[in-house]
This record gives sequence, C-alpha cells and structure tokens, in this order.
Amino acid sequence: MASTKRRKHATSRGAGQPGQPLPRTTIVSALAEPQAPGEPIGEQAAPPVSPSPAAERAAFRRRRAGIFAGALLVPAALIAYGVWATRSPAAPAAPAAPAATVAAERTAPPAPSAAPAPQIAAGAIATPAVAAVAATPAAAPAACAEIAGLPIYDGATCTKQDSDQEDGATKRENTYVAAASADQIRQFFEAAFAQRGWALGEFKYDLAQGQRRAQIKVELDQGASGSFTKVRLTEHGGPAPAGATCAPIEGLPALPDAACIQFDADQDDGVRKIESTYSTSAPPDQVWRLYASALAQGRWSGQEFQYSVQQGASSLEIKVQAQPLAQAAQTEFKIAEK
Repeated sequence: MASTKRRKHATSRGAGQPGQPLPRTTIVSALAEPQAPGEPIGEQAAPPVSPSPAAERAAFRRRRAGIFAGALLVPAALIAYGVWATRSPAAPAAPAAPAATVAAERTAPPAPSAAPAPQIAAGAIATPAVAAVAATPAAAPAACAEIAGLPIYDGATCTKQDSDQEDGATKRENTYVAAASADQIRQFFEAAFAQRGWALGEFKYDLAQGQRRAQIKVELDQGASGSFTKVRLTEHGGPAPAGATCAPIEGLPALPDAACIQFDADQDDGVRKIESTYSTSAPPDQVWRLYASALAQGRWSGQEFQYSVQQGASSLEIKVQAQPLAQAAQTEFKIAEK
C-alpha cells in the first residue's frame, strides 16, 4: 500500500508542479479537434497568424495596380489587332452572286427611316428617252429613182421601188400613190405621151357605169397580110345581143371600117357577158382618141388603165388603178421599164 501511494504521488508531480494548472493551449486544442488514432495528443499545428493592417494595404495596392494594368492592355491589344488587320492581305473575293440575287438586291426597297426620302414618280427616269423617241419623226419613204422620159403626177408619193437584171440591164418599177381619181391620172399621162414623144402601142381601159362594166383592150397583132390592130370589147351586165355577131357597146362609139373576127356571149357568175373582137388598120393611138373622147362625155368612169409606150429603143408600161377601199379618191399607179 505504501509503495502504490508513492507511485501515484510521483506521477502527479511529473505532470506539473503542485498548484500550477495545465497549459491552456493543450486543453483547447485537444477539445477543438479530434485526434487521429496513433497521433500524440498536444502536437497540433499552430493556428494561422492574421496579417497586419499594413500588409493588407500593400496587397490591396498590388491587386489594384494589376487590374489597372490589365485595363490598359485590352485597348492596346485591340488597336494593334486593327492595325494588323488593315495591313494583312485582303481575303479572296467571294464568288459573284447569281444574277437573280443581284437583281433582287438592287431592286430591294430601302429600309424605312424616320424622315422618308422624296419619292420619284414611276417612269420619271424613262420618260425623257421615250419622249425623245416619240419626237423623232418616222423615216420618210425612200425617194424612187426617177424613170427618165415621164413626169410624175404632182403630189404623188413613192411607196415602193423594185429593180432586177434583164439581159445585163437594170429594169426598175416605181409605185406611187396620189390623192386623185383614176381618170385624173389617166388624163395626165395621156397628155404627157404626145408631149414627150412616146408612141402608144397597146392600152386597156376598165370602165364602169352603174352596175355595168366594160373593158376596151387594144393591141397589135400579126396576120397573113401583115400587122393590124386588134380591138376586144367586153361588157358585163348589158342587154342581150340582137344576133350572133359582134355588137357595139351602148354608150361607146363603134369602130369605123372594123371587121368582126370573133363573138362570144355567155353567163359569168349569173351575169351576162358579151365579147366582140375586131380587126382594124387604124393604129392604136387613133383608136385611143376615139374612146378617150367618149370618156370625156362623162357616161363612163375609169377604174383601171394600162399603157405600153415606145420611144426609140426604150419602152415603158404604165398602170393606173383606183383604190376602192380608200375613204377619199386615191389612185395607185406604176411605171415600169420594159
């Protein structure tokens, strides 16, 4: 018993001096953090020491300086990138947009703005060009090259000229239109024949009187006894002939010393047609004067006339024809070299 008490007392004194409490740090640490198995109690790391106010201020100044330097570096980097981009080679051009896309982009209306631009009236740009075209007069018909030897009716307009080659010579045909009756054009040319020295060879008259139609056709022919003038008189819608021989046409004079060589009477589309053919020794110009005098009396009006005239080695054909569809008196005539 006495030895046991001495050991306990000795142990108590080794832990500390009598009357002295145990260190505070050891007790607090042992209570604050559990010890891992096998780890000696009381050997804990010292708690972190709080920095002084001066150290905190110095660290704050360092962070602020770093932020300010970073703020300055960003604009400088952007400026440097812009300079590099402008000096760098241009990127390859993108392929051209299709025609339809380009047209759509060109015609796309502009985006509306607060103050709309003044509107241009539709067609205002194209109007000057259109007006200029409209103001340009239509090209006048090309003037026909004159066929020598015959005058042209005053006021006639050339509408067409044809030409071709025949036996190495150029043959021309001029077409004219005049505001005149066929009889007026006929009288003009018949007067010019004698004045210009043209001899009448053959001619043809197409005449009208109400519903009656008559035709006088005179041409040169050759017979057993020599040349003669053949006159064919045809009437449509006239009275029936009294016999089976040549009959004169009412209102037209009979040919003196003419012999009937052919007579025909038949129906043509329900209209009676009588045709008498004569032979005479009178030249064509004498027969022409006979019938021209009859037309001057005004019983028959001319609708179409055709002449063949001769002067030395030159010959012409003149054809005069009234235009029935014209609202006013209008006649077309042609002069052709033969």
